[in-house]
Amino acid sequence: MPAFDKHVILTGAGLSRNWGGYLSSEMWGAILSHPGIEARDNLRELLLRETNFESALGEVQQQARYELQDRKAMQDAVRAAFEIHDQNICQGLASAAGANLWEDFIQMTIRPLVDGAASAETTRFVFTLNQDLLMERAFPRCVPAEPNLPGLVPMGSPWFPNEPAKLHLRAFSSAQDIITVPGDLPADMGIEGQFNFVKLHGSFNWRSQTRDGEDLMVIGGAKAETIKRFPLLVQYLKMFEDVLH
Repeated sequence: MPAFDKHVILTGAGLSRNWGGYLSSEMWGAILSHPGIEARDNLRELLLRETNFESALGEVQQQARYELQDRKAMQDAVRAAFEIHDQNICQGLASAAGANLWEDFIQMTIRPLVDGAASAETTRFVFTLNQDLLMERAFPRCVPAEPNLPGLVPMGSPWFPNEPAKLHLRAFSSAQDIITVPGDLPADMGIEGQFNFVKLHGSFNWRSQTRDGEDLMVIGGAKAETIKRFPLLVQYLKMFEDVLH
């Protein structure tokens, strides 16, 4: 087992808000206003009754009274809301204030981890519960390579920009920016000697290869059960526990 750096970063809810990302209530509003939701009275009534969008999504996922068309409509609305959330982040990063704030964030949090005296001898981690692409759009590559996404084929350039001032702000493309996550994982997740970026709850641009292209995100109800459905996320959880211990 590689030697893990004693300093670990974990980001979660609210981080992306600094660059215009949605909070939970705004995500709920974007989902509610999606045409597919407006066309289905039962989903609209559900969201008006349950203003926590994750709870509403969990109800649709778990209760048999919701039809396949309901689940698809909710999935489409959630995907669309995340894409709007991503557009907002791009606009935030593109502003002078947003770019400066990001640089301050990197200097205070990431650089000490990357540039520390022990960093060349230990395996380093940034864990996140966020499922957006803030980090992929703005996270500076670490010498000699970009951050490693354990178990996944590396995302192509210009993701993980070489220079903080040259952020990746091209509009999200479902044709170019979707990662297909395999069901069979390598025995070696490829973390030794790497700077690792681990999305513990998946990502809105990940699709499962073995579950009919299902979104690979831990969202909605029964989060522990959702993690168990995806071998990659099971391994990520174990990785997180190993690093902390």
